[in-house]
Amino acid sequence: MSIVILFTHTISHKMVQCAMNSICGNTKIVRSHTSSMNSLRDILEEHAGAIA
Repeated sequence: MSIVILFTHTISHKMVQCAMNSICGNTKIVRSHTSSMNSLRDILEEHAGAIA
């Protein structure tokens, strides 16, 4: 399984929709409104078992 992290505050709604439409298969989508390093770290820690 792979993971795609979308930082929705830094990209447009249309770009989010385009990315989501392009993702297929066994890919998990995680959205984060905050694009900080702490936010990324928290997401990776939360999902590390799922992608390892």
